[in-house]
Amino acid sequence: MRKRDTWLLLLSLVVIFISLYRQKDYKISLLLEIPIDTNNYDNSHYPKINEYLPLPIITDIDGDGKNEIIYVTNDYRLIVLETVTYENIELFRLNENELSEKNLLQLPIKYQVSLKSEVGLATGRRPTSIKTGFTSPYVPGVPRQQIIVVVTDGWSILCFNHQLKKLWESYASDEVLPNHYQSEISISIVPNSDKGMVIIGGRMEPMEGYVHKSHYKIPMYEGKIETNEEHSHERDDDHEKETHRDESHFSYFAYDGEKGYKIWSHEENDFMPVNKHTDEEHRKESDVSLHSFKQHIYSQLDHLGEVDWRTYRDSVLAALPHKWSTGYDTKLDARHFSKKINTVRGNVETSTTTGLNNQEWDSELIGVNPSNLESFSILKSQDKANFQSNIKDPNVIVAHNKNGLEVVQISSGNTLCRLVLDSSDFHSNGNYFISYIDLNGDGVLDQITTYAGSFKGLGEDGGKETVCKALGMSGIPAREKIFDLKICNEGMFDFEYFMWKGTDKNNLNNKKKTKSTKNERLIQTIPPAFFRSSENDQIQMVFLVNTGLISSFNSKGSKMWKIETNIHWTRHIEPITQPSLQVFSFESDTNRLVPFILAVGERMMAIVSEKGDMVLEQPLDSSETNPVMAPPIVGDFNNDGINDFLITTLKGYSIYITEKGTSSSLLPIIGMLLIGVLLVFLLSSSNDKETFVTKKLFSKNSFNKKFKD
Repeated sequence: MRKRDTWLLLLSLVVIFISLYRQKDYKISLLLEIPIDTNNYDNSHYPKINEYLPLPIITDIDGDGKNEIIYVTNDYRLIVLETVTYENIELFRLNENELSEKNLLQLPIKYQVSLKSEVGLATGRRPTSIKTGFTSPYVPGVPRQQIIVVVTDGWSILCFNHQLKKLWESYASDEVLPNHYQSEISISIVPNSDKGMVIIGGRMEPMEGYVHKSHYKIPMYEGKIETNEEHSHERDDDHEKETHRDESHFSYFAYDGEKGYKIWSHEENDFMPVNKHTDEEHRKESDVSLHSFKQHIYSQLDHLGEVDWRTYRDSVLAALPHKWSTGYDTKLDARHFSKKINTVRGNVETSTTTGLNNQEWDSELIGVNPSNLESFSILKSQDKANFQSNIKDPNVIVAHNKNGLEVVQISSGNTLCRLVLDSSDFHSNGNYFISYIDLNGDGVLDQITTYAGSFKGLGEDGGKETVCKALGMSGIPAREKIFDLKICNEGMFDFEYFMWKGTDKNNLNNKKKTKSTKNERLIQTIPPAFFRSSENDQIQMVFLVNTGLISSFNSKGSKMWKIETNIHWTRHIEPITQPSLQVFSFESDTNRLVPFILAVGERMMAIVSEKGDMVLEQPLDSSETNPVMAPPIVGDFNNDGINDFLITTLKGYSIYITEKGTSSSLLPIIGMLLIGVLLVFLLSSSNDKETFVTKKLFSKNSFNKKFKD
């Protein structure tokens, strides 16, 4: 072998070795289980709709650069666990040989406090929402300490410092409607001044079997208008008839972050215009007053100062995506709204609107709040660098609730604009879900609806037909179809899925069935996830069905990839499993955020790369008697720079830590081959040198012999 060829081979092996070494595999393992005592629920088995606990939070609460876990319990306690480090990680690690309840209860708790009243009463003190945040503005290089705000089912608001010392307590309502519960509740902590502001948003709805009676009434004319002569004498009586709105109001309450006094409130009958025609006297000879009265009926549905959402079109589109199927989707986001045109349709260089393309986020919260990760996933590549500090000058709160988007002014609580959008209810109907986003950046709101299951009226003679597709429409209301996609395998039959169901058939016979038992084998789906491709900077959609198929399409509906996984779930017994699909990043460093897709099913979680490659599949410590109850929480629990996962099950919180290692089994082979080639090269060079010396000596001896002769 010539030297040049040897050098080329050696160089190639070095390049392959380095590239394989730089590639990493991710491995996750169960580190800790935090138990939930189901005996504290009313039925001693599982939570009713009003007993669900808020999700834990992984964040640096005290500003020391290390994350802690903050969570609440169903016996009314607020707990902060010790920080996990390499030195004390064994205190957290499960002993696989002794998984007794006693072991699991011995947690390294840093702080804890009771949420019960000062006299020890638990009535109205069940925690329904928890939030951490900063009350002071972000200053680069200056550490901050967060506060913790807890809302209870009795509308008590409790604020604690990082050591769980109570700072203040307030009440959003002096009276709680009987037989009602908080169907939606969320908290936002806004550092808009030195003291900051705490904003609560929520909705009360009746328990099953009860009816909500609204305090606010809209007078409606119910008579049929024909002629003056026929009905003019009945108008005064008709005007006195009143109709109630059935829907309950999503209310807001703002509090001073330091002292806890109420700054403003926006309840059901606030900021509503006065109908000046209500008490008008009507004349028989004219319909003008009646016309004016009817003209103002629908103005009662708007708030004073409320404008059409298109006035702030670009800022509204920047607050997307929006989807609502459970109470976990309700959230309050602080944003800056402006009427100026941003880069959605304008020029990048002239853009001034602080929407998605110009917002700055707090790096201390990245990987903690799922809504932050969701926003990151659709940021353009040139905007990810701005994903590091707080939104500058927030002036509104954007509420994502089951009725759509509502934008409320931070200064007053008045509604700036609203975008009424459809929603679905995962617990009552898991056949279809709808999401809203501007897919192609043309400034038009798009809606993506996923259907999976058996639908009436679609089959022959109006019968049922099984459907499994995603329908994309442009505009509100829809004016144009973008795509019509199949998100299941051809024929929608997955042999592995039905074999998986067959293994649990005997276990189901002894369990109490719900109304959905007969549909347990039907195809089901969940809301899609969205992310921006790192290759072409375009938004891609990801869909998941309970056969285990994950598929990705671009904004035009062209298939990018699909992959079969072991993600399955059914809807057969209470409480039902809540599967999820979301985009996250392994790296907690905000400068190196790379999107991955996280899918969680009934007994398995899977992580897929943005190109559709399987990264890992991990069995969960869950079962039909211990189902997954909520979306996963992503955060760096053990402070190693790699995000970990917290899975909520019926019986507790399972924390899985992520470890990074070399990826390829070929690495040692390539290394040995590299050493072998190097030895061959050295031996070859040594032999060449010896041969050269021998030839020189042989030539010299021959010359001397000839010279002597």
